[in-house]
Amino acid sequence: MGIEPKTALSVDTALAALAEAHGPAALAYAYAKLKTAVRRQRREQQISSVLGATIDAAVRLRLQMREDGASEQELAAGLEQTVRASWPFTREWKYLCHNCDDTGGEWRACPGDATCGRDAPHRPHDFVKPCWCSLGRRFREKTKPTDGDDFTESTKGKHRPTRFGHRS
Repeated sequence: MGIEPKTALSVDTALAALAEAHGPAALAYAYAKLKTAVRRQRREQQISSVLGATIDAAVRLRLQMREDGASEQELAAGLEQTVRASWPFTREWKYLCHNCDDTGGEWRACPGDATCGRDAPHRPHDFVKPCWCSLGRRFREKTKPTDGDDFTESTKGKHRPTRFGHRS
């Protein structure tokens, strides 16, 4: 058992090597090769989507560039170029609201005065203000009824369910 170059074995080849191995060290080595081949085969079967194959190819190219001595900036640019070149561009995203970028909230900066709505003295910070668009509706304060009679009147006289069913 000498030092062999790193080559990818198929599962069948690794299984044949395991069958021919004699002795504990050879069995352990052949078993490790078989496990590696099975993992590789499973990983290749999982990469069936276009996105998975694109990312896998981009990561392989990045590793090759790293071995060739590329800098981190070159690695990042190469990864981006690979994904952009191979990923299909279907349409440009159009924002419905340019104020909040379709998040519903506009980021604002408070210098520490009452810009954010707090009266007590405080430090500068960022806060989110609800946008005027329909997506900002979830951040706006809900109007609450002033008197509680509306809720109590609606349940009076009705049968409420219990653990065992309805009361009669």
